[in-house]
Amino acid sequence: MSLKAQLLNGTSFRKEVDIEFDNKIITFVLKPLSNAEYKNIQVKINKGQKKYLDTKIAKTQYIDLADMTERGFKANVEIFIKGVADEVWTEEEVNKLPAGLVDKVATKILEISGIIDSKDDKKKN
Repeated sequence: MSLKAQLLNGTSFRKEVDIEFDNKIITFVLKPLSNAEYKNIQVKINKGQKKYLDTKIAKTQYIDLADMTERGFKANVEIFIKGVADEVWTEEEVNKLPAGLVDKVATKILEISGIIDSKDDKKKN
């Protein structure tokens, strides 16, 4: 198999991941996000980001933190939906889950997608 074929097949990779939550181990089958999926999530996070520049008084940049937080939570929900491979989840269902669980699963998906380093990788450095 050519390198190109191997790389294009990368999003078909699946990994069982055990996540500890509420003193229980929950097993998820996760898949990496494609470049297009990740780009679309990032565009949604950044779209409409309000930045205000007060050049007359303090030359300070203001960011709407509430809006930024909302976009971050929505991104985690979308990452969860696109990266959990063993079951189909809706946005409504994911929003009913504990926030800590959604965050842990989204982080694992970003790790297997190569977007962020895993805790194990950070320990090696």
